[in-house]
Amino acid sequence: MAGDWVFGFGSLGAEPDGHPAWLRRHRRRWGVAMDNRATIPGYKFYRAPDGSRPAVFVAFLDLEPDPAAAGVNGVLLPASADRLRALDARERSYTRTDVTADAEGAPGRVWAYVGREAARARLRAARTSRVAVVHREYVERVEAAFAARGDEALQAFHATTEPAGLPLRTLRLIGVPADADGGARGARRPGYDPPMGLLQGTAAAEIAAPLERCYEVAADLEHIAEWQGGVEHVAVLERDAQGRPTLIEIATDAKVRTVKSKVRFRYDAPDGLSWTQEKGDLKSVEGAWRFEAAGAGRTRATYELAADPGRVLGMLIRGPVEDKLRDILVGERPDELRRRVAG
Repeated sequence: MAGDWVFGFGSLGAEPDGHPAWLRRHRRRWGVAMDNRATIPGYKFYRAPDGSRPAVFVAFLDLEPDPAAAGVNGVLLPASADRLRALDARERSYTRTDVTADAEGAPGRVWAYVGREAARARLRAARTSRVAVVHREYVERVEAAFAARGDEALQAFHATTEPAGLPLRTLRLIGVPADADGGARGARRPGYDPPMGLLQGTAAAEIAAPLERCYEVAADLEHIAEWQGGVEHVAVLERDAQGRPTLIEIATDAKVRTVKSKVRFRYDAPDGLSWTQEKGDLKSVEGAWRFEAAGAGRTRATYELAADPGRVLGMLIRGPVEDKLRDILVGERPDELRRRVAG
């Protein structure tokens, strides 16, 4: 049979052309989330039954490698190039990952959509702040998909899925047109009071340059202080075999004081890069750049950040200071990249 296939472990289980499958050495858990405050062209958000837009983070299923795990059940879907492109665009919180080695009886190359680190960081922060929820209809749709394949399939799904431990919410999905202007996606919405000092958000922009060029500039970490607002100094501490910085120390102007972080970077050329603080003045920092081809040599660049300054610093980052810092560290990033790429 050969060709490309996709292992569906959640809502993709409802696709009619799926074949029952098993993925070894992985576990299924509620591991990623989208920020329902963010308006991203071509994506989505949710409204409550009363028409309001809840300031919550909506959690979804994720796959994580685990050598000790027996595995998870799901379906294998034949994947043409067009289908892969469509799924790549749809699964914004995930990275397409080759899992052929763990797919039992793989008929060809098998891909799975595995949670991006930034999307996982969003859920971790939202759990801590008690603003994470699960979309009731999503759960019902996934369970119905496995039930349609028999009682054993549904039982296996439940047996290999970690409980969410989050409240179920009735929500209505709203699609955002690809040409919508969401403004500064990281900015605070009127009527929303985020958890104290928590800096998290998403910002996106379309750039008149190829995906590879956008990635090249964003991944040039030694020079980000030249174009990223708030970044005062960068020092490379470790490099990989290709000479790319993998651990750097960043000094950032947090308005109330300068903070330093030692940050570990991971590269997914040319689709993006992600990072996690290993040590520093903040309690935690995780983020990512994501790049998607927008046609005609253009690229949609999305920047994501989830930072917890901790109790003491968080008490100082409030009100106007918090809003200004969020604009600098999140909302302005894609436009800064656009100007840097343009030279």
